[in-house]
Amino acid sequence: FRSANMELCSCLFGSEGSSRVGSMTYKNSFARYGIIGDAGSFQKHLNRFSTDAGLPISDAHYRKEKANCAGPVYSIRSLRGHMHHVNATCWSMTDPSLLVSVGKDGKLFTWDVALPRQVSQVSLANDMPMSCSISPSNSLVAWGGLGATGHILKRNVESGEVTETDIATLSDHEGYIAGCTFLSDAQLLTGSGDSTCKVFDVNTATTLRTFTHSSDILAVVARRTTQAEISGQEFFSASDNTLCHWDMRQGSSTAPSQRIVLDRKEDITSLSVCQGNEYLVACGTNSGDCWVYDIRADINKCVIGCVGEDITQEVSSVALSYAGDYLFVGYRSW
Repeated sequence: FRSANMELCSCLFGSEGSSRVGSMTYKNSFARYGIIGDAGSFQKHLNRFSTDAGLPISDAHYRKEKANCAGPVYSIRSLRGHMHHVNATCWSMTDPSLLVSVGKDGKLFTWDVALPRQVSQVSLANDMPMSCSISPSNSLVAWGGLGATGHILKRNVESGEVTETDIATLSDHEGYIAGCTFLSDAQLLTGSGDSTCKVFDVNTATTLRTFTHSSDILAVVARRTTQAEISGQEFFSASDNTLCHWDMRQGSSTAPSQRIVLDRKEDITSLSVCQGNEYLVACGTNSGDCWVYDIRADINKCVIGCVGEDITQEVSSVALSYAGDYLFVGYRSW
């Protein structure tokens, strides 16, 4: 799927049963797509791979699979409002119709994608936001960007309106905030260009834990499991060609539970954890490659698939489907 001279800046899967990608939806064995943003149509490239064989699915296989689908591939939603590139999107963990997006236009939008309609619009203090997240209760929205400060806004669950005034300002970072995600309503995880990941207390705006990398952190993602006592206690972060798996129940803030180094020297630009199989994690790189690992395996055997070998553009975002059978990939300029 192509459109000229545009970027797909963010994609992610949502809740169980109807797993969504950015403004895209995957359901019932066929893909449905919607486009976020008003600055043209963001391009999309769909890489499908088999977790059993660890190889991309061939065109012939795809055509055969498509023939058995319940319907054709087509766009079902177009959420318009941003006047520039959409830099990040985040689905609610509990409301399958609630989406948050931030753009290069310095705006934060919340959307009801079921209608579809724009619920609220907020002008941000920084004109280059890079990440956003919404809390499990949908009552808080966080964002960060080129400024070294994270911001938390209050959202009215009943009306859907988001306040323009920060209820908390997180100022402990010394570099840009490339990624943020709520671990719970009380804790926010951030990854920064100052080579640290920090866990903040939302109520006091203070740092609870700091995890150190050797270089800029470009992506963070929480590992959520069906075990309530573990969910939100583990996360992945990426710096250069290194993927780190952290367990906050362990004492070390400098030595991760697991460190995976890519076979080639390339920077990891995005991460995704499979919700249906929390042992699968995918990463996209600036060389156009995508790697999928099973973290239970030995490092030398943990590569499940490498897709996009004929693509040379930087990967801007990746998203694993709920069961881990499909990988959606957004490229910068393809």
